[in-house]
Amino acid sequence: MGLKPKGYSDSDHAGCVDTRRSTSGYVFFMAGSPVSWSSKRQPSAALSSTEAEYIALSRACQQAVWLQSFLTEIDLDQQGPVTLLGDNFGSISLTENSKRHALVKHIDLRDHYIREKVATGAVRVSEIRTGMNVADVFTKALSGTIHAKMVGLLRLYRAEQGGC
Repeated sequence: MGLKPKGYSDSDHAGCVDTRRSTSGYVFFMAGSPVSWSSKRQPSAALSSTEAEYIALSRACQQAVWLQSFLTEIDLDQQGPVTLLGDNFGSISLTENSKRHALVKHIDLRDHYIREKVATGAVRVSEIRTGMNVADVFTKALSGTIHAKMVGLLRLYRAEQGGC
């Protein structure tokens, strides 16, 4: 556990029954505790789960770059890339490979921001098993058991439990 930020990203696909837009979520940890998180509906409908996850990764990447900048500003400069974890192999491969042009040519330019940051080494994207992706809690309804597991992984406790 260090002060280096580590992020988890996730998305549902077409989860809003009215608009069919997806929800992106991310959470960043430092020293084992969550320091930044978000859950937000995507601005347009994604044509596939891979696209929805790719957009979620790009939003998380923007936060990763901001966190890195903030840490530098307060003299906690971090060497090396911020690790960003996602559970969709297709979206992860899109962050590194621009050869699949037909699959991504319709995606908004701002969502390709992550490719630049991966190419420059500011962010490293890796895969994590879905069951260990704590960002799931920000994007979809979970069973009670899985929700409790994710809350534990997020290190959230009731005040009366004295989790600190």
